[in-house]
Amino acid sequence: MRRKTLVCLVCLVAVGTLASAGCGGGDREVRVATGAAGPGTTGAVDHPVPPKGGVELIPLPVLTVSIPHREPTDERWCERVTLAFTNTGPTPIASGTVTLLVHILGKTGADRGTVPFTHALLAPIAPGSTRRDTWKVCVEEGRVPPGARIETREITARPAFEDRGSGGGAPGTGGTSQR
Repeated sequence: MRRKTLVCLVCLVAVGTLASAGCGGGDREVRVATGAAGPGTTGAVDHPVPPKGGVELIPLPVLTVSIPHREPTDERWCERVTLAFTNTGPTPIASGTVTLLVHILGKTGADRGTVPFTHALLAPIAPGSTRRDTWKVCVEEGRVPPGARIETREITARPAFEDRGSGGGAPGTGGTSQR
């Protein structure tokens, strides 16, 4: 955005109305930052300056996550969780992380605690495609007394915008999980 537009927007919010001449007068020239339109480029308010390389708008990936499909196991302190990850954006997802928040519920359904598990996202995920992954999530046996159970209730997926080699796969405190 050009500086003149930003200044006018601030004036509009601060004052509530714009004067008929505009913020700062209508005949001033605007300088565009180097790299946005090229060094030293100026233009009048009524004549936008076209970009000259150096600035590239890159669309970001958009990741949607399904509702978790949960299956009980033989141990009350474990469950299998299956998720579907869909890339609805225009660019591939090269890496990222998924965090599962597992709630420990008492006999009456009261929440007795939450244990996070973070894993590397099963990637790459091409634009328009879906990948499914399943984990066996277990908390420490002693944290789930007889009659209690666990439920994976919250999921957070974060695609990495640059492939930085995220470690992922490290389980949260108080439990284990595996694919």
